[in-house]
Amino acid sequence: MMNSNEIDEKVLAKLKVKILKEEQDNAKTQAKKSSDMVDFIYTTIKNEVHKALK
Repeated sequence: MMNSNEIDEKVLAKLKVKILKEEQDNAKTQAKKSSDMVDFIYTTIKNEVHKALK
C-alpha cells in the first residue's frame, strides 16, 4: 500500500505532465498563428509591389 505522500507525488507528477502538454499545444498554436500572419503580410506586400510595378 502506498502512503498518501506517494499518492500525492504521483498525482502532482501527472498534473505537471498534463500542464506541460497543454502549454506545448498552446505554443504550437501560437507559432502557427504567427506563421500564418507572416505569410499573409508577405503575400500582401508581394501583391502590392507587383501591382505598383505594372
